[in-house]
Amino acid sequence: MLINIPLNRPTIIIGDFNVNMLIKESKSTMLKNFMNKYKFEIIIFEFTTIYNTQLDHIWTNAPIQQCFSSIT
Repeated sequence: MLINIPLNRPTIIIGDFNVNMLIKESKSTMLKNFMNKYKFEIIIFEFTTIYNTQLDHIWTNAPIQQCFSSIT
């Protein structure tokens, strides 16, 4: 839970959220708003599955210039 994370340190949250961030729907909007409330930004902006969905997320509160992602 985010309440257990020290928010004054650069932190990365990685996982399968089962929320497709490529589709604007209530679940994706709610997740984005929740994470932004705690100063987390998503750093993957393309699909992460063979079904062209983005269910695997990487969120960070570190300066975004210090982070990058790629698909292998």
